[in-house]
Amino acid sequence: MLRKSYSLHKFRNSLKPFLLVTSDGYIIDVLGPYPAVTSDANIMHNIMNQDDHLLHWLIHRGDVFILDRGFRDSIYDIQSLGYEARIPPSKDRNATQLTTEQANKSRLITICRWVVEAVNGKFKNRFKLLRQSYFNKALPNMFIDFRIAAAIINVCYRVATDSRLASEILNIIQAENNTPNLLRDYVEMKNLNRQRVTFTAMEAQMPNLKSFERLNEDDIILFALGSYHLKLAKSYCAEHFRNGLYIIT
Repeated sequence: MLRKSYSLHKFRNSLKPFLLVTSDGYIIDVLGPYPAVTSDANIMHNIMNQDDHLLHWLIHRGDVFILDRGFRDSIYDIQSLGYEARIPPSKDRNATQLTTEQANKSRLITICRWVVEAVNGKFKNRFKLLRQSYFNKALPNMFIDFRIAAAIINVCYRVATDSRLASEILNIIQAENNTPNLLRDYVEMKNLNRQRVTFTAMEAQMPNLKSFERLNEDDIILFALGSYHLKLAKSYCAEHFRNGLYIIT
């Protein structure tokens, strides 16, 4: 068991639970624990091939699974039962990055799947016991502790809800989804991605910046298609303050 649970990624023995989460953040079930070397695709393969599994009673043909790339080898199992699967595309062979269409599709999936990552984060953020190493004596109760934590999250913490600007964000996504990436084309045409550039220090009070467009909070949220970047703005700004001046280098 020690050999099976040894993670070459974390360089220690690890066990992982497997969460089934709805799009609003409600935890349906906690499966496992599985050895760290067990892939998500193998776990999903086993779930799909269990006819009496709880999941088959809760969902219907045509329901959609929002997954990450780690599940790509289980897509056939999911689709063979009449379910649909959405997974971020991978870059083409010999390509250095995703195409504009692939990147946009990946963002469409990620903007729905962030809920799963948010739920995973609650386990470590809310429960100190689950963000530290377990002693061997406590291992028999580890999975019980995790399931209890999942029940507490379902009962006590607010599930994800749509932003008040959700409809406007969706309209922007639909309108811009097939827009060509002109900036990328310009950078590649001028070989700007292959040149070294020396940045010049700038101050926010420079005269040529006075005409820069002023945006309110809603404008920024719509521009970023969400509030994630806005939440990071405070710490980002703090990195650029020098002696009371906002300096860009």
